[in-house]
Amino acid sequence: MKEFFRGWRRKTGLITLLLACVFVSGWIRSFLVHDQIQIPSDESLTYCVSYDGQFQWSAMSGKDVLTGIELAKGPGRVARYSWIVTPISVFHNFPKGADPQEYNWRWQCCGFDFSDAKWQTFFPLQAGNVQAYCVPYWSIVIPLTLISLWLLLTKPRSSTPKKTVELIPSEGK
Repeated sequence: MKEFFRGWRRKTGLITLLLACVFVSGWIRSFLVHDQIQIPSDESLTYCVSYDGQFQWSAMSGKDVLTGIELAKGPGRVARYSWIVTPISVFHNFPKGADPQEYNWRWQCCGFDFSDAKWQTFFPLQAGNVQAYCVPYWSIVIPLTLISLWLLLTKPRSSTPKKTVELIPSEGK
């Protein structure tokens, strides 16, 4: 068994397989709970979210319309990392119409979703922009699995000894 893991290819294959397993567990978990990690930032409210088979990164900037205070610097700002876990059933029961009102651009295909949009809430009265990048877990898991299979199952090349050229000293010098 020790011979199997000799060389960089097999070790790298094992690491990519472990990464694929981590992302598969996140993929399965995303159908059960809505995980959200808030990242502190001075410019925007930044989130990493896992839900419904997707991994999303979003940055939201905006102001409280009444006070003019930027949300990232106001009293509700995120001062440290926080992790919020909510059952996915809560999000499926949200009323429709919570989407942004106006998209500056949006691209959706095969579970990928990249957008920049304007948003507004009415209580409290706030408005701003949000940029969101959604990547489906399958687009991470499948390539990692295929790369690890290739690295683990292909036979390593046999090493050929390098030819050494010996210089013959010339006589008389």
